[in-house]
Amino acid sequence: MKHKLIIFLVFYTSIVAFSQKVKELSYPQNYFMFPIRPGVTNHLSGTLGDLRSMHFHGGLDIKTEQRVGLPIYAAADGYVSEIRVSTGGYGNGLFIKHPNGYTTVYGHLLNYEGKIAEYCKIKRKELQTFEISIKPEANEIPIRKGQIIAISGNSGGSGGPHLHFEIRNEFNNLLNPLYFGFDEIKDNYSPQIQSFILKPLNIDSRVNKLVGRQYYYPKKTADGYKISTPILAKGEIAVELLAFDKMNYNNNSYGISCIEMFVNGEESFYYHLEKIPVEDSKDINVHIDYALEKIIGKKYQRLMLADGNDELPIYKPNESAGKLKIEPGKTYNIEIKTWDSYENLSKLSFEIFGDTTQNILNFKPNKLPESIEYQVDENTLIINLKNCKDPQTVCELGVNGKIENLAIQFIKNNTATYLYDLRKGLPQFIEVGGLQQVTNFNKTIFSNQKINLNSNNIKIRFKEKSLYDTLYLEIIDRMGSFQIGQATIPIKEPIDIEYVTSGSYNSKNSAVYNIYGNSIRPLNTEWEGKKAKFTARELGNFAILTDNIAPNIKPIVKDSLKLSFKINDELSGIKNFKVEVNGQFVLMDYDFKKDLIWSVQADTTEKYKGPIKLIVTDNAGNSAVYESTIEEELPVIKPKKSAKNRKYSKGIKSVKKSVKRKKSAKKKRKK
Repeated sequence: MKHKLIIFLVFYTSIVAFSQKVKELSYPQNYFMFPIRPGVTNHLSGTLGDLRSMHFHGGLDIKTEQRVGLPIYAAADGYVSEIRVSTGGYGNGLFIKHPNGYTTVYGHLLNYEGKIAEYCKIKRKELQTFEISIKPEANEIPIRKGQIIAISGNSGGSGGPHLHFEIRNEFNNLLNPLYFGFDEIKDNYSPQIQSFILKPLNIDSRVNKLVGRQYYYPKKTADGYKISTPILAKGEIAVELLAFDKMNYNNNSYGISCIEMFVNGEESFYYHLEKIPVEDSKDINVHIDYALEKIIGKKYQRLMLADGNDELPIYKPNESAGKLKIEPGKTYNIEIKTWDSYENLSKLSFEIFGDTTQNILNFKPNKLPESIEYQVDENTLIINLKNCKDPQTVCELGVNGKIENLAIQFIKNNTATYLYDLRKGLPQFIEVGGLQQVTNFNKTIFSNQKINLNSNNIKIRFKEKSLYDTLYLEIIDRMGSFQIGQATIPIKEPIDIEYVTSGSYNSKNSAVYNIYGNSIRPLNTEWEGKKAKFTARELGNFAILTDNIAPNIKPIVKDSLKLSFKINDELSGIKNFKVEVNGQFVLMDYDFKKDLIWSVQADTTEKYKGPIKLIVTDNAGNSAVYESTIEEELPVIKPKKSAKNRKYSKGIKSVKKSVKRKKSAKKKRKK
């Protein structure tokens, strides 16, 4: 692998002057056929590497005319290697292994076709389950190129009807399908650059004399996107970019395939979304500005290699890792190049000048009461005193029995800002302007450190790979609800938590929930007396909630040919369901987005008759039961027409024909 990397870097260096992005891998052209409406122009709603919640998008999202029911074709010869049916994710998903080592993946299907459908139906009935993941033996279900393997749908975590299509190599890396030469997709549009951020990275860094993110909105010119006025800065700073791509014939926005940044003509940062290991897709959380995405919902890409981002194989090694070190009095010309998968290029350029002036204290006192707030950014504690009364006010920090005095760094909009390097120790309290605030810092947890932490009623187990970077851990226990760290800080691997409650909870119906904004998500919780044990994939706020209400069941169709029901749960969500008719298991499909389940017949001769029973259980263990009976349907007998009725019927037809002839003759006379 190291030899491959050296060859790649030498090859890249030899042609970098031409500003062309390099493909490290080879892609067999015309081997795969397009899986839907092959041979005609298609449209996409997503591409490989699009920035999604908690993951890079793994392939192409191909539009299906906003409807379900289009045939899906096998992209090449091979065999079915896996069939997945799940509530979320791919929904109905299909994996096909090909002789050249690649695997194609088809997701959000309505249903499978032929032998695939029968095989899946048999296995699901054997296991009596909706969700299933099965791997047939090699060549047990052979597939021919162009064979109809499924029908397009909207199953699983899909936000609308489409086909999700992936190509993976033998190492389970997600590859860019657009590199395999599909003429069905057209793209002559260059990426669009919306805005960028300059962000100070340490306590001595500033942008326009300020700490925190500073936003810029470049103007598009004939030579690319530009900021005409030099930007003042000093110290170590990072660039973060908000950009997207466009394609022919539709208004969707897509991710950027490749970004390269130059500082005074020398490359400082380069990444290319050519392959993404499936297991590392979650590292998008350290590729983007995760905190900003949590706060404003926009995904700015960091044009630097952040601490802990050491497993994604999408970056070219660089000594500076994309971090800009701005010295006083020096000028830095920044050029950023963005490409899409079709080599369409856009450029952004701006100038940074190393600031040589002192901080300005913009002080205009008002009569509003003072207040304190603080936040952590990287290793810096930022303390703001709002409505400051005196520009000479000193901030005192209580750190391990000693007092640290901080002077005001700058004042903006009458808010005085103080800065403290948390690597020097965690403060227990902040006192400024006659106000005192106790902090909630508990311990500094370093990345690559396995540690068990005990804090009153809370025990946390950090694994070696739990953290990307150093965590200045804050813990708040509010008696039944509690906070562990900040939701704006990503973690790499889950952490194990034990919480000892002070109240009394019914362990059968109570669980820990992760709460962020309007989102309330139940976590698998084990109880040992008053101790709740759970695993968290995110930091932030948690609460113990009790769900005593059983799911809702509403029958929709109930006859000998089809059964369907609406099922939903208000809090913990649906865990499972089971339908029996006359004591026999009935296979049901499930669309959680519509709260709908419906029967899957074994064959066209299967009829439902007799007592019916549906049990729906939520994640808190509450069950609802629906019972009824399906009666045998009697054949519909049409009454015979009497001779009198037949004569009357013929008379009516005769009158209608006569009227029609008269109307026709009248039209001819008018002509």
